[in-house]
Amino acid sequence: MSTGLIIAIVVVVVVLLAVLLLLGGRQKKKKEDERRRLAASGHREEAKGQAQLADRKEAEAGEVGEQARRRRESAEQAAEETRRQQQVAEQAAEEARRQQEVAEQASEEARRRGQAADQERAAAEKLDQDASERSSEASRVRDDAQERSRRADELDPDQNR
Repeated sequence: MSTGLIIAIVVVVVVLLAVLLLLGGRQKKKKEDERRRLAASGHREEAKGQAQLADRKEAEAGEVGEQARRRRESAEQAAEETRRQQQVAEQAAEEARRQQEVAEQASEEARRRGQAADQERAAAEKLDQDASERSSEASRVRDDAQERSRRADELDPDQNR
């Protein structure tokens, strides 16, 4: 065989090897690109799922926030109602204290009037006793006067006529 033929075979083999290597590299690159594309697609799907999950979580957070706002408003209304009821209770307690004071004053006035009535009753009893004594004394004086008149008539019977 000739040297030219050997060189041509070697060149063809080298070219074939280069083509095979080049084709192998391309297939490897295609496989790598396909793997990356599949990975990117998986990542995109995962990101899409996470975005949907985030949207749901955001909607739930909005609902929870709205529920919290309603509860806060309800609590504020309950607190305001409690303040109003406490104010009414304080006013009622103040009115009760005023009425208690009025009742105590009325009781004191009734006690004073009772004492005054007792004093007047005692004075009236004393006056009754004095009147009774004077009546008794007047009866005695009348009896004495009648007795003296009777004695005078006995002493001078003509004078009565």
